[in-house]
Amino acid sequence: MDGSDSSATTSPSETPKRRRPPPPPPPVSRRDRDKERDSESNPAKSPDERGAAPPLPLRPAPTVTTASTDDAVGHARAPVVPPRPVASSGSQGSLGGGASTSMGPGASGSMSSTTGFASLPRSAALPVTPTRTSMVPMSPQIASQSQLFKYSVAANMNRDLPQHQMAPSGFSHDHVHKGSLRCLAVNGLLAVTVGEKHLRVYALNSNGKELGAFSFASGSSSQLNSMGGSTSSLSLDRHSTTSSANSNSNDQFKASAVRNMIDSSNQVWLAIEKTGELLSLDISQLPSAFPISDRRTAHASTITHILNATHPLFPESPEMWTLDDQGGLRVWNSGNSGQDGVISLSRGLARTLRVAKSQSVAHVVCPAASSGSAGARFLWTAGGKTLEVHEPNKDSPQGVFRTRVDVTGTAGNFVCLAGGSCADGAPVYSGHDDGKVVVWESGTYVKRYVVSTGIYKVTSLCVPAGRSRGLWCGFGTGRISIFDTTVWDSWVLVREFGAHSVGGGVVGSAGAAVAGNSAVVGCMIADTKALATTGNLYVISCAMEIGQLKVWDGFLTKDWKDTYTKDREELYSSYRDMSVFVGSWNINASKPDALDSLPRGDQVFHQWFQPSPSNQTLPQPPSIIAIGFQELVDLESKKANAKQMLIQAVGAKNSKSGENRMSAWKEKIVSVLRECFPSENYRLLECHQLFGLFQCVFMREEEYYRCKPGSISVSQVKTGMGGLHGNKGGIGLRIVLDDSSFCFVNCHMAAHQSHVSARNQDVLSIRDQISFAPMRQLDGVFAQAGDGSLVLDHENIFFSGDLNYRIDMDRDRVMSHIKMQNWGELLAKDQLTDQFTANAQFGLRGFSEGRIQFAPTFKYDLNSTTYDTSEKKRVPAWCDRILWKGRHITQLDYSRAECNISDHRPVSSTFRVRVKEIDFDALERVRALAVTASNEHFGNVAAEVLRGKGALS
Repeated sequence: MDGSDSSATTSPSETPKRRRPPPPPPPVSRRDRDKERDSESNPAKSPDERGAAPPLPLRPAPTVTTASTDDAVGHARAPVVPPRPVASSGSQGSLGGGASTSMGPGASGSMSSTTGFASLPRSAALPVTPTRTSMVPMSPQIASQSQLFKYSVAANMNRDLPQHQMAPSGFSHDHVHKGSLRCLAVNGLLAVTVGEKHLRVYALNSNGKELGAFSFASGSSSQLNSMGGSTSSLSLDRHSTTSSANSNSNDQFKASAVRNMIDSSNQVWLAIEKTGELLSLDISQLPSAFPISDRRTAHASTITHILNATHPLFPESPEMWTLDDQGGLRVWNSGNSGQDGVISLSRGLARTLRVAKSQSVAHVVCPAASSGSAGARFLWTAGGKTLEVHEPNKDSPQGVFRTRVDVTGTAGNFVCLAGGSCADGAPVYSGHDDGKVVVWESGTYVKRYVVSTGIYKVTSLCVPAGRSRGLWCGFGTGRISIFDTTVWDSWVLVREFGAHSVGGGVVGSAGAAVAGNSAVVGCMIADTKALATTGNLYVISCAMEIGQLKVWDGFLTKDWKDTYTKDREELYSSYRDMSVFVGSWNINASKPDALDSLPRGDQVFHQWFQPSPSNQTLPQPPSIIAIGFQELVDLESKKANAKQMLIQAVGAKNSKSGENRMSAWKEKIVSVLRECFPSENYRLLECHQLFGLFQCVFMREEEYYRCKPGSISVSQVKTGMGGLHGNKGGIGLRIVLDDSSFCFVNCHMAAHQSHVSARNQDVLSIRDQISFAPMRQLDGVFAQAGDGSLVLDHENIFFSGDLNYRIDMDRDRVMSHIKMQNWGELLAKDQLTDQFTANAQFGLRGFSEGRIQFAPTFKYDLNSTTYDTSEKKRVPAWCDRILWKGRHITQLDYSRAECNISDHRPVSSTFRVRVKEIDFDALERVRALAVTASNEHFGNVAAEVLRGKGALS
């Protein structure tokens, strides 16, 4: 029995109208993309003659399962269509504590002589995975020139880190500069890191081997001295511009910015703090470095940014822009070129311009020629909440200033900018300190829409290979998220992982990093030269304050090959069908004796399992029977709750009365199964209790011996009172049968009409904190590159229980619709249905639910068929639900039983599941094909990207 509810009426919310079109060229909607895959013609409308952006594409319609395509309200939900193989992704996390048991065929266990069923012993606690952050959607009432969109959490997110598979095998993923960094440059897997007093050069493809290390000397002249020998490898003989009283200060010799030339890794531009001095270094003969040129008075104040402004389509005309903290801008181009097109700082004068002071962010944007700016380069700068756009090479009486935009009311302060490549007219992305990403049209400087990534500061952005291949977002928590932005108004989170931590390890999978361990992702750089030389795209991320560099696979090639292999599963697998029965019931602390007083046809287990003319849902005895109860004990009893909390505090087992209640219900289920299936021998895999939760799972004897040894594992998580109390929570069971993995979850979530957010948080806690013993030795068994330790690692998942989602409608209207059996009208106001359709960050997205064609299951008067007539008169609702996720699952039935000893009605569902056996020789052949196909695919992608960046003709 749940606590008191409010039954306030919720009026339907109006969907905000879109006021702005997306940036050109018009990106396809998901619906159009799916039709294109099916070779169906659906031409998009072109922009009008005035060059206006095309109209917004329609948002994709909800996908429904085959079994329920006639549902008028689209209630049944099929799994989210996975992104393109290149964007398949995942999340890697550490594990944290919950209870777990493990047992398999051949393992020791006790056998009940009275029932003939095996009982599994409880084992010690296992770590629990931290809960992934619940992203908070923002209000669409924002600035008039933009719209807010949320993103979808991909149900098939890959848990592997996006590590590259580059030879040699010693290629390191973790390179640490000795101390904090002020600036960083990367080109051709050669990294130049600059601290306050040192400059170091690393070869990232040789275990991060240090190729050269240099120190800034103090005194009246500054020198860049080799730290590897006794002689100076670089002497610049520059005299101090400060007074002799300050000549012993090291501050004037600190570097403020560094940059590689894109076309060569041999030249490095370096800026010296406060003096405004620029110098270029030749690092082609490491461990020695030599000066090429320098300009001691390049700027009048500290240089904050060095930008490579060479146009991708005109690489023969190199250009560099330097910007100082007082708004001074210098343009260094062909007029300063020496031999071989290398820009010389000592040759000629740079063009001098001025922009706003104290610009914290600066970025070069090259819009598409279709925008009317062929060959143009724009400087986008930002400080606070103001963005400015300039065109430094434009000779115009009006000057180089183009526009100024304030994002107050739309997003927080600017932190980073990325994108705007001329290759495909890609938009520009800006990251903000309130977790927002604003998407801008590169050619017209118009902000189109806003995506809320959560509550954490977006500290860095990177677009490794164009708009269609993902946006990388770094956060202040040390995490990186990768989004598939192919469908402009429906981003998909395809990868989320901990990238940086103080100890050098990987941060856990929670949205908030482990306290004291997180390291801000200060910058991310896509290495274009390495793409040209190796055909591999690398993204280098850096935690500046600890000097930690990590190298990631920008193409996510392992994900692509995994998807390629999984899509061809039929080539290496053989299948057989089996039936699975799932039942759920909130029994309201009833005892099994109460069933005996009812006629046989009114007893729930006989309704579920006894064949009759009205019950033909079981074509054969189920291979697996999973039964979950909620409220095994009275949750409203203060005495029982206090006693249970005391038991939990001292670490004792469940109370004697609770164990007796569990044992009585177990014996009742066993006796009914024997009666209904006299020729079958069922094995009890699990009988587990968490305060009011109780789960019993049975398997036919012949199937039991096909389970992988040690694969049967049980875990639980408490969600009541912030995770301290087991009055709410979940119990999970993991099974590996043949080469298919199963997970059964029974849960009870937060009550009350208005507590939707609490239920959503319970979903995340149960989904992510249930943890099992990992089984890394099993190949091809788990999903998402998992090891079977998490719920989402499994191929076949059944999520059931008293989910407690209600109907947001006046009670009288609900009663009227129930009388008329207008289930569609009620489902339109069902909170769970609304979470699937409106909440892109809902933790069960990707799960499916069959079409509901029965009356709400809650709340009834006891021993009655009448809905609640008490003083509270709760609104009837479908609190009891059964969801599933799996590509080989077909639902055969979804119904409720009629048993009135509780205020809830039981629900049940029968499924047909395809179980696979893998031919591992054939699997290796398919994986070899995946490698060949991957090389061809990404070879073409690399050529396309390089052509867009001007690296290939």
